[in-house]
This record gives sequence, structure tokens and C-alpha cells, in this order.
Amino acid sequence: MVDGVDEASIPDDFALKVVAPLVAGELLWDTEEIDDAIPKLNRGCTNLQTMYDYYSKMIKRNRERIVVNNNDFNL
Repeated sequence: MVDGVDEASIPDDFALKVVAPLVAGELLWDTEEIDDAIPKLNRGCTNLQTMYDYYSKMIKRNRERIVVNNNDFNL
């Protein structure tokens, strides 16, 4: 069960750089202000791709640094 006080945590960078432009672009698209919507949607998608690439590289780099301590497994 989920309490009413549970909140989803979205990182500030993601919320400001990705979610906000995408939402603004979608809202403008629905009002047929396509000239204003397209740049906002493009900016949101570009920022999403940039953040995805950055975090993918960080995860890959950290996986290479993981060292397994075999002393924990005394057989």
C-alpha cells in the first residue's frame, strides 16, 4: 500500500532540464502553437539524450571498478 505522504523522487536536474521542456512543449502543441512547441520538445529530448549518455558512461565506468573480495567466501 502507498501512503498519501509518499512522494516520487525526481532529481532536480532531470525535472528542470527534461520534464519541464517536454511538458511545456506538449501543452503548447495541444493549443496548436507548434512554432513555440517544437523548440521546447527538441530541447527536452536533447537534454534527455545527454543525461542518458552521461549516466550510461558513469554506470559502465563504475562496473569496471567493482572488485570482488574472494576472502568472504571461505570454502
